[in-house]
Parts: sequence; C-alpha cells; structure tokens
Amino acid sequence: MYSDRLDDQILKPPDQPVKMAGFLIRFFCFWIDFIVIMILYMSLSSTIFRFFRNATVDIFDSGMGIFGIFFGVFGLHFTAIFYHAIMESTKYQGSLGKMLVGIKVTNYSGAGLSLGRALARNFSKLLSFWTLYIGFLMCFWTEKEQTLHDIIAKSLVIKIKK
Repeated sequence: MYSDRLDDQILKPPDQPVKMAGFLIRFFCFWIDFIVIMILYMSLSSTIFRFFRNATVDIFDSGMGIFGIFFGVFGLHFTAIFYHAIMESTKYQGSLGKMLVGIKVTNYSGAGLSLGRALARNFSKLLSFWTLYIGFLMCFWTEKEQTLHDIIAKSLVIKIKK
C-alpha cells in the first residue's frame, strides 16, 4: 500500500508501461492554468485590498501596508502553488489545464499525491525558476520526462488512457 511517510516509502516504477506527458503538452497546460490562476489572484487580491481600503485603521501605520506589498509581490506565486497543490491532490490528480488535455500527476506507483507531497512538488518549482528554467527543461533528458520538481517530489506526469 502506498504511504506518504518517507521513512517507509519504497517507490518503484509502475508495472505496466505508461505514456509520459512531454514538454509541449505540459507547456500548453501551463498557459491554460496561468489564465485560471490570474483570475483567482486578481479576485483574491481585489478582495483583500478592498478590505484594507475600507478598514478603519490606517493600513500603513498598522503594518498592513507591508502585508499588501508582500501579497502583491509573492501573492501570485502562492496562489499558483496552492492552486496546483490542491488540484493535484484531488481525485482528478491535476489542474484544470491538465484535465483538459488528459494528463495527471501520480507517484511512482500510479497513485495520487497527498496534499503534503503536492505542496512539496509545487514549492520546489521555485528551484526550477531559480535555475534559469533548467529545472523545467530537465524533462528533455530524464528517462521518465521528469522535471526537477517531479524528481524532488517523486512524481510523474502521465497521459490518461482514453
């Protein structure tokens, strides 16, 4: 049985061959999800800033201005991380973009990811950004077309048989 505890986890490749999702299909999903994430972020940020604008205290004197700046700078990244992690840990095993094109995120035995593993996978995408996107390009030379964040989270992105 699959366990998300790292101390007793022995992951192995799936017994039956699966078709991995390559760079182009994942890149297409990125743009679909980017639109969804921007809508979520803009809705969330406008709600937050409307709340602070209507607050009875001066937000810059109370330290809330720092929160606003922090959310403006990092909010989009956190929105994307939590959107992907939540969607990948559901029974659908993928974001809206992944569902539209017929791919999903699994562990090495084909099961879905827990929320903790999905969060680890998506937080580690920051490493792929910080390595000048080389972490994303790793799917071109890894055996199972894995990116850096897939390797860190011990996950695969596979095509769904239809």
